[in-house]
Amino acid sequence: MFRMTSACAVVFSLAFFSNLSHAQENDATRKGDEQFLVQAVSFLNAEIDVGKKASKRATREDVRNLANHMIKEHQRCFEAIGLLLKDRKVNLAAEFDPAYRDQIADLFKKEGSEFDVAYLKWVIQNHDKGIANFEGQVKRQTSNDVSKFASAHVGPLRHHREQAIALLKNAPK
Repeated sequence: MFRMTSACAVVFSLAFFSNLSHAQENDATRKGDEQFLVQAVSFLNAEIDVGKKASKRATREDVRNLANHMIKEHQRCFEAIGLLLKDRKVNLAAEFDPAYRDQIADLFKKEGSEFDVAYLKWVIQNHDKGIANFEGQVKRQTSNDVSKFASAHVGPLRHHREQAIALLKNAPK
């Protein structure tokens, strides 16, 4: 009888701690996904906001075209991420990260071709961070839908970066 009780206690303990570990893992996965989504939304908000201003302020037509192209693609990405956020009932702040505000304020102090160059450099730097965030999410392979989302959108981010680099190379010196 004692052996049976001991064996049951061991099995119960293993099952309990296994479920506890699984629950902690799911909680960590959920928090990791939410952190990625919040960072991605902040990135997209900044890209859309700056892109709208750049599409009006840039002096070069190719820079305005890039801004308009990225606005459309980032808005589609934003709509897709909205569905993921809704499914998870994640609430976000209405404004983006304060670090973006400071960068954007500095960017819009520039005029003419100086603005065009500064905007392209900002796009490259911001996309470097966005790409790292999206690739990190893909590597973590947490929630299937969030990882699929990140995987589907990292390619366009790379393409935007490459377009900005090409335009920057053609900038007047």
